[in-house]
Amino acid sequence: MPINILEAIGALLSGAVLGMFYFTGLWWTVHRLGATHFVSPIFIISLVVRTLIVMAGFYLILGDHWLRLGLALIGFIVVRIVATKLIGQTAESTFFKLE
Repeated sequence: MPINILEAIGALLSGAVLGMFYFTGLWWTVHRLGATHFVSPIFIISLVVRTLIVMAGFYLILGDHWLRLGLALIGFIVVRIVATKLIGQTAESTFFKLE
């Protein structure tokens, strides 16, 4: 059974929301690591929690049709690409200001 356009858009947006959650959590974790003595446990706990939440989200999006999962993954990857570009630009501007 094919999915309709609203389901496709919903899956894309849901994947994008999961991507925003995951990469915002990663960014927050990395910025907080410098202020703590428990780097490894905090990083590992953050990784496990973020991964479990995203995997549960993908499972819920999947439902009974694999195409929704594929669209959600596309949304997730688009957010990753955008976040990498934005953070890369921020890091470059910060790097040059420090010199």
